Amino acid sequence: MHLLVLQCFSEDWGQYADVPKGFTVSERCRLRLVPLQMPITTLGNISPASTVFFCCDMQERFRPAIKYFGDIISVGQRLLQGARILGIPVVVSEQYPKGLGSTVQELDLTGAKLVFPKTKFSMVLPEVEAALAEIPGVRSVVLFGVETHVCIQQTALDLMGRGFEVHIVADASSSRSMMDRMFALEVRRRFTDPGK
Repeated sequence: MHLLVLQCFSEDWGQYADVPKGFTVSERCRLRLVPLQMPITTLGNISPASTVFFCCDMQERFRPAIKYFGDIISVGQRLLQGARILGIPVVVSEQYPKGLGSTVQELDLTGAKLVFPKTKFSMVLPEVEAALAEIPGVRSVVLFGVETHVCIQQTALDLMGRGFEVHIVADASSSRSMMDRMFALEVRRRFTDPGK
């Protein structure tokens, strides 16, 4: 079975973004169907030896706009502490840091394998793929950050399309609106368990 993702071109971002369930077209727009590159597997147990943490765009300028930002930062702190204790590599993205600032000070990025700027939705860029290739046996990615329905969702789909198991930490991920967050988590659930 081949799964397809419906995407709509975003003029604001200059690229395609995944369309949430229930999306309706009210004006002319560019749509496309994108096949996932590999079949999606069910989620398995997480092992520190085969896991990488992805922290996506937890930046200062998002603080006033993202719902429950303080709460997701608190959970993100615990995730990063756990990664350090367990020796799990951490990859951190910052969306256009020149304009949106760096990762919030509350998150200690000491020992992160890679901290990189991006201007795309997905964290899956050549430098990240190169970093992943340096880590033997990586099977699982624990993903958290903002925004759930854009960068988190696109990163998850790109990783799943490459055969990784992706675990989104719901209480460490958010969006500007709870509806966007809810739709993104629902899309992720449907891809992992298409029968439901």
